Amino acid sequence: MRDSSLILLMGAALVGGVLTPVVPASADERAGLADGTVARLASGKLVLEQDGRQCWSKRLGSLAAKKPLSLSVHELADGAAALHVTGEDQAGKPAAAVAVRHPGKCAAKVVWQGSTALAGDLGERSGAAVRFEDLTGDGLPEIVVGQVAEAVALCGTTEAPLLFRRVYDAGSGKLRSVLAKRPALGAPTEIEGASAGADAGPEPLLRMVTPASVSRSACVRSSASRLLKRSGRVISL
Repeated sequence: MRDSSLILLMGAALVGGVLTPVVPASADERAGLADGTVARLASGKLVLEQDGRQCWSKRLGSLAAKKPLSLSVHELADGAAALHVTGEDQAGKPAAAVAVRHPGKCAAKVVWQGSTALAGDLGERSGAAVRFEDLTGDGLPEIVVGQVAEAVALCGTTEAPLLFRRVYDAGSGKLRSVLAKRPALGAPTEIEGASAGADAGPEPLLRMVTPASVSRSACVRSSASRLLKRSGRVISL
Protein backbone atom coordinates (compact mmCIF):
# COMPACT_ATOMS: atom_id res chain seq x y z
CA MET A 1 0.00 0.00 0.00
CA ARG A 2 2.82 2.38 0.82
CA ASP A 3 4.45 1.74 -2.60
CA SER A 4 1.14 2.23 -4.41
CA SER A 5 0.53 5.49 -2.60
CA LEU A 6 3.98 6.67 -3.53
CA ILE A 7 3.35 5.84 -7.20
CA LEU A 8 0.06 7.74 -7.22
CA LEU A 9 1.66 10.73 -5.56
CA MET A 10 4.34 10.74 -8.24
CA GLY A 11 1.60 10.99 -10.90
CA ALA A 12 1.58 7.43 -12.21
CA ALA A 13 -0.51 4.28 -11.90
CA LEU A 14 0.48 0.62 -12.01
CA VAL A 15 -1.80 -1.17 -14.52
CA GLY A 16 -1.20 -4.81 -15.45
CA GLY A 17 2.36 -4.63 -14.16
CA VAL A 18 3.18 -1.62 -16.43
CA LEU A 19 3.85 1.82 -15.02
CA THR A 20 1.56 4.23 -16.94
CA PRO A 21 1.90 8.00 -16.36
CA VAL A 22 -1.22 9.88 -15.32
CA VAL A 23 -1.61 12.83 -17.72
CA PRO A 24 -3.52 15.78 -16.21
CA ALA A 25 -6.43 17.16 -18.21
CA SER A 26 -5.57 20.30 -20.15
CA ALA A 27 -7.41 23.56 -19.46
CA ASP A 28 -10.43 24.34 -21.63
CA GLU A 29 -9.72 26.65 -24.55
CA ARG A 30 -12.10 29.59 -24.64
CA ALA A 31 -12.80 32.81 -26.51
CA GLY A 32 -15.00 35.80 -25.71
CA LEU A 33 -17.60 37.01 -28.21
CA ALA A 34 -18.65 40.61 -28.85
CA ASP A 35 -21.67 40.60 -26.49
CA GLY A 36 -19.87 38.94 -23.60
CA THR A 37 -20.89 35.38 -24.44
CA VAL A 38 -18.03 32.92 -23.98
CA ALA A 39 -17.32 30.06 -26.38
CA ARG A 40 -15.15 27.22 -25.10
CA LEU A 41 -14.13 23.65 -25.78
CA ALA A 42 -14.71 20.92 -23.22
CA SER A 43 -14.23 17.17 -23.78
CA GLY A 44 -14.91 17.31 -27.50
CA LYS A 45 -17.87 19.67 -27.11
CA LEU A 46 -18.33 23.25 -28.25
CA VAL A 47 -19.94 25.15 -25.37
CA LEU A 48 -21.52 28.60 -25.04
CA GLU A 49 -21.80 30.37 -21.69
CA GLN A 50 -23.54 33.56 -20.60
CA ASP A 51 -23.05 35.14 -17.17
CA GLY A 52 -20.92 32.18 -16.15
CA ARG A 53 -23.63 29.60 -16.92
CA GLN A 54 -23.66 27.09 -19.75
CA CYS A 55 -26.57 27.67 -22.11
CA TRP A 56 -25.66 25.52 -25.13
CA SER A 57 -23.34 22.67 -26.06
CA LYS A 58 -22.76 20.43 -29.04
CA ARG A 59 -20.52 17.40 -29.44
CA LEU A 60 -18.40 17.59 -32.59
CA GLY A 61 -18.46 14.08 -33.98
CA SER A 62 -15.71 14.64 -36.57
CA LEU A 63 -13.16 15.51 -33.87
CA ALA A 64 -11.65 13.16 -31.31
CA ALA A 65 -12.67 14.28 -27.81
CA LYS A 66 -9.47 13.03 -26.17
CA LYS A 67 -7.10 14.91 -28.49
CA PRO A 68 -6.13 18.61 -28.30
CA LEU A 69 -8.56 20.98 -29.99
CA SER A 70 -8.10 24.60 -31.01
CA LEU A 71 -10.78 27.30 -31.19
CA SER A 72 -10.72 30.52 -33.22
CA VAL A 73 -13.49 33.11 -33.70
CA HIS A 74 -14.14 35.06 -36.90
CA GLU A 75 -16.50 38.05 -36.89
CA LEU A 76 -19.03 37.84 -39.73
CA ALA A 77 -21.53 40.31 -41.16
CA ASP A 78 -24.57 41.39 -39.08
CA GLY A 79 -22.78 40.66 -35.81
CA ALA A 80 -22.63 36.89 -36.32
CA ALA A 81 -19.55 34.90 -35.35
CA ALA A 82 -17.97 31.82 -36.88
CA LEU A 83 -16.52 29.38 -34.35
CA HIS A 84 -13.74 27.41 -36.05
CA VAL A 85 -12.58 24.28 -34.25
CA THR A 86 -9.59 22.30 -35.48
CA GLY A 87 -7.98 19.12 -34.23
CA GLU A 88 -7.73 15.47 -35.20
CA ASP A 89 -10.22 12.70 -35.87
CA GLN A 90 -10.14 9.26 -34.26
CA ALA A 91 -7.52 8.13 -36.80
CA GLY A 92 -5.20 11.00 -35.89
CA LYS A 93 -5.74 12.91 -39.15
CA PRO A 94 -6.58 16.65 -39.39
CA ALA A 95 -10.24 17.53 -39.00
CA ALA A 96 -12.30 20.66 -38.43
CA ALA A 97 -15.75 22.00 -37.65
CA VAL A 98 -17.40 25.38 -38.13
CA ALA A 99 -20.41 26.66 -36.17
CA VAL A 100 -22.21 29.99 -36.60
CA ARG A 101 -23.61 31.92 -33.68
CA HIS A 102 -25.97 34.84 -34.33
CA PRO A 103 -26.16 37.81 -31.93
CA GLY A 104 -28.70 37.66 -29.11
CA LYS A 105 -28.83 33.88 -29.14
CA CYS A 106 -27.14 31.48 -26.77
CA ALA A 107 -26.97 28.79 -29.41
CA ALA A 108 -24.92 28.00 -32.49
CA LYS A 109 -25.42 25.94 -35.62
CA VAL A 110 -22.73 23.60 -36.92
CA VAL A 111 -22.66 24.36 -40.65
CA TRP A 112 -19.78 22.05 -41.60
CA GLN A 113 -17.52 19.46 -40.06
CA GLY A 114 -15.31 16.73 -41.44
CA SER A 115 -11.80 15.59 -42.30
CA THR A 116 -9.32 18.07 -43.76
CA ALA A 117 -6.65 15.45 -44.47
CA LEU A 118 -5.29 14.98 -47.98
CA ALA A 119 -5.84 11.56 -49.53
CA GLY A 120 -4.59 9.86 -52.69
CA ASP A 121 -1.28 9.30 -54.43
CA LEU A 122 1.59 11.65 -53.65
CA GLY A 123 1.42 14.67 -55.93
CA GLU A 124 -2.24 14.01 -56.71
CA ARG A 125 -3.71 14.16 -53.21
CA SER A 126 -6.82 16.21 -52.48
CA GLY A 127 -9.06 16.98 -49.54
CA ALA A 128 -11.52 19.37 -47.97
CA ALA A 129 -10.53 22.77 -46.59
CA VAL A 130 -12.17 25.63 -44.70
CA ARG A 131 -11.13 29.24 -45.17
CA PHE A 132 -12.36 32.64 -44.14
CA GLU A 133 -12.17 35.12 -47.02
CA ASP A 134 -13.67 38.53 -47.69
CA LEU A 135 -15.59 37.89 -50.92
CA THR A 136 -17.87 40.94 -50.73
CA GLY A 137 -15.36 43.69 -49.95
CA ASP A 138 -17.05 44.72 -46.69
CA GLY A 139 -13.94 44.01 -44.61
CA LEU A 140 -15.48 40.94 -42.98
CA PRO A 141 -14.83 37.34 -44.00
CA GLU A 142 -17.24 34.74 -45.30
CA ILE A 143 -17.09 31.03 -44.46
CA VAL A 144 -15.77 29.25 -47.55
CA VAL A 145 -15.61 25.45 -47.81
CA GLY A 146 -14.11 23.64 -50.78
CA GLN A 147 -11.48 21.22 -52.04
CA VAL A 148 -7.73 21.61 -52.47
CA ALA A 149 -5.57 19.47 -54.75
CA GLU A 150 -1.79 19.12 -54.92
CA ALA A 151 -1.92 19.06 -58.71
CA VAL A 152 -3.59 22.49 -58.91
CA ALA A 153 -1.69 25.72 -58.20
CA LEU A 154 -1.85 29.42 -59.03
CA CYS A 155 1.03 31.71 -59.94
CA GLY A 156 2.25 34.12 -57.30
CA THR A 157 0.95 32.23 -54.27
CA THR A 158 2.03 29.23 -52.23
CA GLU A 159 -1.52 28.57 -51.02
CA ALA A 160 -3.44 26.02 -53.05
CA PRO A 161 -6.59 27.46 -54.67
CA LEU A 162 -9.90 26.40 -53.22
CA LEU A 163 -11.96 24.42 -55.75
CA PHE A 164 -15.70 23.73 -55.84
CA ARG A 165 -16.23 26.54 -53.35
CA ARG A 166 -19.32 26.85 -51.18
CA VAL A 167 -20.07 29.89 -49.04
CA TYR A 168 -22.26 30.09 -45.96
CA ASP A 169 -25.50 31.93 -46.68
CA ALA A 170 -26.93 33.55 -43.55
CA GLY A 171 -30.42 33.76 -45.06
CA SER A 172 -30.81 30.02 -45.59
CA GLY A 173 -28.29 28.87 -43.00
CA LYS A 174 -26.68 26.64 -45.61
CA LEU A 175 -23.55 26.45 -47.74
CA ARG A 176 -24.18 27.53 -51.34
CA SER A 177 -22.00 27.22 -54.43
CA VAL A 178 -20.14 30.32 -55.54
CA LEU A 179 -18.07 31.26 -58.58
CA ALA A 180 -14.45 31.95 -57.66
CA LYS A 181 -12.70 35.08 -58.89
CA ARG A 182 -9.52 34.20 -60.75
CA PRO A 183 -6.41 36.41 -61.04
CA ALA A 184 -6.34 38.61 -64.13
CA LEU A 185 -4.43 37.10 -67.03
CA GLY A 186 -1.41 38.95 -68.36
CA ALA A 187 -0.64 39.75 -71.97
CA PRO A 188 -0.24 36.69 -74.26
CA THR A 189 3.33 35.44 -74.61
CA GLU A 190 4.48 33.74 -77.79
CA ILE A 191 6.65 30.64 -77.47
CA GLU A 192 8.57 29.46 -80.54
CA GLY A 193 10.31 26.13 -80.98
CA ALA A 194 12.93 25.24 -83.59
CA SER A 195 15.13 22.26 -84.35
CA ALA A 196 18.52 22.28 -82.60
CA GLY A 197 20.28 21.01 -85.78
CA ALA A 198 22.15 17.86 -86.72
CA ASP A 199 24.10 17.73 -83.47
CA ALA A 200 20.99 17.56 -81.33
CA GLY A 201 21.01 13.75 -81.30
CA PRO A 202 18.09 11.42 -82.04
CA GLU A 203 14.63 12.82 -82.62
CA PRO A 204 12.63 13.15 -79.38
CA LEU A 205 9.63 10.96 -78.74
CA LEU A 206 7.54 14.08 -78.15
CA ARG A 207 7.27 16.17 -81.31
CA MET A 208 5.81 19.62 -81.61
CA VAL A 209 2.95 19.69 -84.11
CA THR A 210 3.21 23.44 -84.72
CA PRO A 211 6.29 25.71 -84.50
CA ALA A 212 4.60 28.19 -82.18
CA SER A 213 2.07 28.30 -79.40
CA VAL A 214 0.61 31.00 -77.16
CA SER A 215 0.71 31.01 -73.37
CA ARG A 216 -1.84 32.94 -71.31
CA SER A 217 0.14 33.08 -68.05
CA ALA A 218 3.68 33.14 -66.72
CA CYS A 219 3.18 29.73 -65.11
CA VAL A 220 2.15 28.13 -68.37
CA ARG A 221 5.07 29.83 -70.13
CA SER A 222 7.50 28.37 -67.59
CA SER A 223 5.96 24.90 -67.83
CA ALA A 224 6.03 25.03 -71.65
CA SER A 225 9.72 26.09 -71.58
CA ARG A 226 10.64 23.10 -69.45
CA LEU A 227 8.65 20.79 -71.70
CA LEU A 228 10.35 22.07 -74.87
CA LYS A 229 13.81 21.79 -73.31
CA ARG A 230 13.17 18.18 -72.37
CA SER A 231 12.03 17.47 -75.93
CA GLY A 232 15.33 18.72 -77.43
CA ARG A 233 14.01 22.01 -78.81
CA VAL A 234 15.58 25.46 -78.66
CA ILE A 235 13.39 28.06 -76.95
CA SER A 236 12.99 31.67 -78.04
CA LEU A 237 10.85 33.77 -75.60
